[in-house]
Amino acid sequence: MSLLSCKSSSNKSVKVENTVVEQEQTEYKEFKFPKPVGYVSDYGHILSETETKELRSIIKEFGDNTTNEIFIITIGSIAPYTDIHKFATDLANNWGVGKVKKDNGLVIVVSKEIKKIAISTGKGTEKIVTDKICKNILKTIVVPKFKEEQYFIGLKKGLIEIILKWK
Repeated sequence: MSLLSCKSSSNKSVKVENTVVEQEQTEYKEFKFPKPVGYVSDYGHILSETETKELRSIIKEFGDNTTNEIFIITIGSIAPYTDIHKFATDLANNWGVGKVKKDNGLVIVVSKEIKKIAISTGKGTEKIVTDKICKNILKTIVVPKFKEEQYFIGLKKGLIEIILKWK
């Protein structure tokens, strides 16, 4: 799994393993994002139904207690996108993740096929769940489990760590 740090939708670059890469300026106006299936949309088929329900339950409880919104999507291909962070940011905007006035959304996108993961945060979210926090969670918790093909455990532990930092 490649490690991508989180950035808000307003940023123009992302850090990829300590290298700054300018995001593509290409607009994908014709692209049709898949529709969300609750808080967890497992289009990449890496989770069992029980695992999906457990992640949804954790996210729902957190959202009910805070109004913050988290969505997880697993997906095969991000084509025509080549930048998973741009995909994550555009997906979050397309789905309307987070409350408009609070900009308190967070999206985790996982593509097992291209071996990449990204976290995209709203401006309100990034004040608390910073780029440094996201990068650390991905590097120390999520990616090591993904390398062992323990996707659910990586997502669950990463999700819980994000929630603990965000409370």
